[in-house]
Amino acid sequence: MSTHQSKTNSDTIVRNSVSAFDIEPEEAETIIHRMVSVFQPYIQPCIAELVGSALFIFTGCMSVIENPQDTGSLQPALAHGLALSIVIALFGQISGGHFNPAVSVSVYLIGGLNIILLIPYILAQLCGGLIGAGLAKSISLPHNYYNASGGAFNTIQERAQIEPAIIAEMVMTLFLTMSVCMGAVNDKTRTLLAPFCIGLTVAADVLAGGAVSGACMNPARAFGPAAVANYWTYHWIYWVGPMTGALLTAILISSTAVAHMGKLGRRFSKPISQSVGRTPAGLPGQGHCAPLRFPDCSAMKLPPLWEVWQMGLRLEPNAQG
Repeated sequence: MSTHQSKTNSDTIVRNSVSAFDIEPEEAETIIHRMVSVFQPYIQPCIAELVGSALFIFTGCMSVIENPQDTGSLQPALAHGLALSIVIALFGQISGGHFNPAVSVSVYLIGGLNIILLIPYILAQLCGGLIGAGLAKSISLPHNYYNASGGAFNTIQERAQIEPAIIAEMVMTLFLTMSVCMGAVNDKTRTLLAPFCIGLTVAADVLAGGAVSGACMNPARAFGPAAVANYWTYHWIYWVGPMTGALLTAILISSTAVAHMGKLGRRFSKPISQSVGRTPAGLPGQGHCAPLRFPDCSAMKLPPLWEVWQMGLRLEPNAQG
């Protein structure tokens, strides 16, 4: 069949479909345009966060459940780091590649994420955690699964471990979110190697702090296995520590790099097809990407934290006077 015949048949099908629903072609085109304009900037990124979180947390849970005793933290560290690098490289152009509520909060606070997407991102990540943990349970041997608490974090067994664990989670999450914000969001410092730098940060944190707190750094990673295995012992630590670390990251970036944060979020405001040579995570490179549209961060109702911080610095002398 020739190209002309194929185009003619396609046009005929479209006209017949429009006629069947008694819709004018112009009206149908408007409806399709509106659907696409909603799907690409709002629904598509959430789907990417859901799928990426599920794949990442599935891999992380399996690395813990099937971890031989003689490897220690090495297998979980490599599995978490490599899996995170891959999903960021795959989905970074669509959603920014967060897969972690703490990362989403820190990116929002520095002005890199629309407030409209913050809660949907977190919900998608938590649902992805449930899916990933459920898949891990479905293919694991029951004996290994229950010995590892389903991949949930069971490192903390007594109250004396709580304070060191919170501090460890806070510092390790600060390291992770700093890698994300400075390596993939900030226009001045972001790099093509950001996905791998972020993955290496996770691997290093697991190797360094796995024995202290389990090195979660991700409330979604803690929530999914805890819900599936019904293991909630000291679960709150894996929310308080990472979220505190995310807040500290935003404060540090606001106070030390405020001059360079003015362009944050601009890479989300135009189609990727107009960003020549963009590669995963919106980073400068040599590749060409599909014409997707990232969320528009210019419509945020609340100012990013760095603007509030800068305003406070300007008002402080007057307040003292």
